Amino acid sequence: MSYAVCHTAISSLRSSSKERSDQLSQVLFGEVMTIIDRKANKWVRVLTHSDSNLGWILEDHIVEITADEFNSYSKSNQFSVELFHPVFTSNSSFHIPFGSRLPGFDGLGFTLAGKRYTFSGRTIDTRSKRISGEWITKVAKMFMHAPQLPGGRSPVGMDPSSFVQLVFASAGVSLERNFEELVKIGRRVDFVEEATEGDLALFEKRKGKVVHIGIILPGKQVIHVDGTVRIDYFDHYGIFNKEEQKYSHKLRIIRRALLEDTPLDFSVPSGGFGKSAQQIKMF
Repeated sequence: MSYAVCHTAISSLRSSSKERSDQLSQVLFGEVMTIIDRKANKWVRVLTHSDSNLGWILEDHIVEITADEFNSYSKSNQFSVELFHPVFTSNSSFHIPFGSRLPGFDGLGFTLAGKRYTFSGRTIDTRSKRISGEWITKVAKMFMHAPQLPGGRSPVGMDPSSFVQLVFASAGVSLERNFEELVKIGRRVDFVEEATEGDLALFEKRKGKVVHIGIILPGKQVIHVDGTVRIDYFDHYGIFNKEEQKYSHKLRIIRRALLEDTPLDFSVPSGGFGKSAQQIKMF
């Protein structure tokens, strides 16, 4: 068994070892995977740790790591909450997206697969507590107008389930991207009137088939990906598109993933960063 970590900003995970094959998902900087197979044309078949996706990734976009590194990185809770922010090495720099993992981040930088990186952006440590629905709303609104992209997992393109997955990952809540699993997450909310900020609303287009998901906001609204990340009105029938004056998605079920509503204490460290990772005020 061999393991790898993504060391580029974003890499496509494809259905086959061809550039024109469907994009199943994306792997972000610092995310780890198990190597399953290799092709002579520089494609590697992997199983991702973040969302249990099996697909093909370019060999140049990953670097092999040891089992100990895999175990350490997969437990990393240091999470970038910048839409994009540069990391620096001794001889280069590039921007990494929201959701990138920074294993062993000490407030100034981190080491990944033997290479030292410097990072000055905002981060969060997702270990200690779950975060409030208010946090979920603020993070979700950061992605407003991001375009819809099948398999996308970044501010330059995402699909409905990856949008929800990224937002909740910032709260230390791991969600599957599979709708069959999402309808089981947390606990059921029986009535729309009982829904609270940060609850998940799942929708169907034909009976029994869940095809869409969004996050409930205050004021009878839902934020979701439909063409772009957008906010629409929401009631017990589903999502109402004001521009088109019709319901676009039929409500199937509401689930509560935030079983605790305890906000984290975000503080800006005085006098710069210390030796330990810090939680930085975002808003």
